[in-house]
Amino acid sequence: MAVAESDALPLADGQFYPWQLEGCRVETADGTRVGEVAGIERSPAHDLWVVADGVREHLVPAVQRCGEVNLGARRVVIRPPEGSGAVRIDIVTPVPRMVEGPIAESILGRARERGLIDIRVVNLREYAEGRHRVADDYQFGGGGGMVLKPEPLFAAVEALRTPRRGSCSSIARPTVHTGDRPRAGGGRASHPARGTYEGVDERVSTALADDEVSIGDYVLTGGELPALVVTDAVARLIPGVLGDAAAAGQDSFARGLLEGPQYTRRRSSTACGSLTCCCRATTRRSPVGGGPRRSGATWQRRPDLLETAELTPAEQKLVEEFRRGKGPDESWMRSA
Repeated sequence: MAVAESDALPLADGQFYPWQLEGCRVETADGTRVGEVAGIERSPAHDLWVVADGVREHLVPAVQRCGEVNLGARRVVIRPPEGSGAVRIDIVTPVPRMVEGPIAESILGRARERGLIDIRVVNLREYAEGRHRVADDYQFGGGGGMVLKPEPLFAAVEALRTPRRGSCSSIARPTVHTGDRPRAGGGRASHPARGTYEGVDERVSTALADDEVSIGDYVLTGGELPALVVTDAVARLIPGVLGDAAAAGQDSFARGLLEGPQYTRRRSSTACGSLTCCCRATTRRSPVGGGPRRSGATWQRRPDLLETAELTPAEQKLVEEFRRGKGPDESWMRSA
């Protein structure tokens, strides 16, 4: 339903309709120009003002403590909370081109363009000394493969650390536990140092890195792929990066459970048969991959997760039934 602007109900002083903000100049309390309000995005918690500066877009929470609106002057003054800027990730690597392509595409690329995340690729060789900028060396005591030297990594991370924001440095290694689900901290700068060749000098882990990260029990030829995996996993947790604000909370592992089976909207397929039971579920307005299907999928594929998952009473009851031998089969998964 659309209502003409002249027919809109009058509001009390200090109140406004969201559409009235479009075109307003946005600046910080010290007068620094941020851009103009280009639109409003809806989210479950609160609306987000889309502020464009001609190069990128910024998302500003539409809450009183973050902004002050003067419609007469067509001006919005924002007061960003400390550390509320874009999450910054610096990827330190001797092979920058392996990283630069993926972070410019798809969801990561759009998030960077909108100023939601600041990803920078740093060439480790720029911090190496000598005529040829060599960043690696032979192993002490012999052995196959080259090892990244500690001096360039120390120099790179020290140059990237910012005094105003908290920062952390991590290194990707297959010799540590895979750890917990990633978390996104507002404005927190991360400096993932990624090793190529045989590995990284151990002194980097003991004296420089704040954390060690593993993406699985396997070995890769370089750390660029783990860097991209961690960056992507963190980025999707930042508000505004995903199209659906609630999507990250429904992902696998969000509560310790896997997502249930998912289907496209086509009711039948000559290759796969009919999915009429799936269609009945959607007409009841219940998500096909939710509810009992999450518990059932986790029981079938990753039962170990159920030991630490955050289960509702109904899910706990289902898991107890599974343990008593009443486990789900494929037909149960489709019709539950």
